[in-house]
Amino acid sequence: QIINAMPNVVTYSAVISACEKGERWELALSVLEAMRRHDVVPNSISFNAAVSACAKQAQWQRACGVFDRMQDYDVEPNVLTCSAAISACATGEQWQHAIGLVGAMREIVLLP
Repeated sequence: QIINAMPNVVTYSAVISACEKGERWELALSVLEAMRRHDVVPNSISFNAAVSACAKQAQWQRACGVFDRMQDYDVEPNVLTCSAAISACATGEQWQHAIGLVGAMREIVLLP
């Protein structure tokens, strides 16, 4: 029996998470972009996995870019998102950006 199912936010997020675990940050970002093209709205899980995928591969600029894109979808960053972005900045020796992210955490009432 063939099931005709369209991917949704859960399936896309699972793929992004798998990309993170497989150290494939480029593919994680491609999947995040595919969500937009297919009118699937990413959620915090999607963004957390994408930011983490970038952070684990020392892609601090891309991690911060994904973090910034969250507001385009009205998705609030959470402690996991902020921690991953801060970690990416630390790996890239971008302390100014890390401090800015700590400030952002305070603005959204997340305590470090």
